[in-house]
Amino acid sequence: MNNLLEQLQQVPDYRHIRGRRHQLWLVLFVILLGAMTGYWGYRPLEDFTKIHKQSLIELLNLDATIKFPSYSTFLYSTKNCRFSAVNRLIQ
Repeated sequence: MNNLLEQLQQVPDYRHIRGRRHQLWLVLFVILLGAMTGYWGYRPLEDFTKIHKQSLIELLNLDATIKFPSYSTFLYSTKNCRFSAVNRLIQ
């Protein structure tokens, strides 16, 4: 069975090519993790990434210079997300 990150990486990226500054799996993972820890809303999710940046970098083995999504990225990613595709993958 795949882990959550592997499943999120399989979600097709529906965003316009110019709007892909961050990998979709990372945006979705931060949304899920932030929501599970009480960060509801776009700005609170941005706060979550600022507070937990170093832990996320270590947990996900990311480049230390990575820029995390802003509140507007969370807004547009969820506004246009095809949750049916996400739902099929994680069931």
